[in-house]
Amino acid sequence: MDRDRNQSFYRKYILLAFVLCLCFLATSLIFLFYMMQQNNKENVEYIKADADQKKMTIVKQVQGDIQTLEGISVCIRGVAVNNSNEMSNIMQEINNGNSFIRMGVADTDGVVQLFDIGGKLNEPINLGEELFFQKALAGESSISATTEDPFSEGEYINYYAVPIKDKNKQVFKILCAVNPADTLANIINSPIFKGQVAPIL
Repeated sequence: MDRDRNQSFYRKYILLAFVLCLCFLATSLIFLFYMMQQNNKENVEYIKADADQKKMTIVKQVQGDIQTLEGISVCIRGVAVNNSNEMSNIMQEINNGNSFIRMGVADTDGVVQLFDIGGKLNEPINLGEELFFQKALAGESSISATTEDPFSEGEYINYYAVPIKDKNKQVFKILCAVNPADTLANIINSPIFKGQVAPIL
């Protein structure tokens, strides 16, 4: 009888140990699942914050560039009205003093000759059909989508277009400027939150 009692005790002990193991395993799995969810949530938050920060940085970059060009457009408005022959010399001097790689003044038909940094005058191009140019004709400063550089094979650029208005507030010229696409791409690729993404267990 003692033997049966001992065997019964051992069976209960083994069963209890088995149940405890199952409870521990279940608790561990639940905890692991919870931690994975928390890590994933943190990663999503970091990525969203990263994207928002980059978007804000790009907007500020573009707005700053446009403000610079709008200031230039006001300064050269009188020259553009009174002495178109002098415009080339002025544009060359202005372009050497800012961060744009090219700059020029287009007629309303879209034809423009752009000065490179250093003074090289490129062949005329026609931007008249481009959406960003049409927006400028309508009085709205604009930036183009990224496009291939017509003067440098394999390179990509963004155009800026800012209206130049006469004393009657009518658009009669368009100030055009060019930046390498890398200017904005580097912001997108910058590791703003480098090392901050939580590891997934």
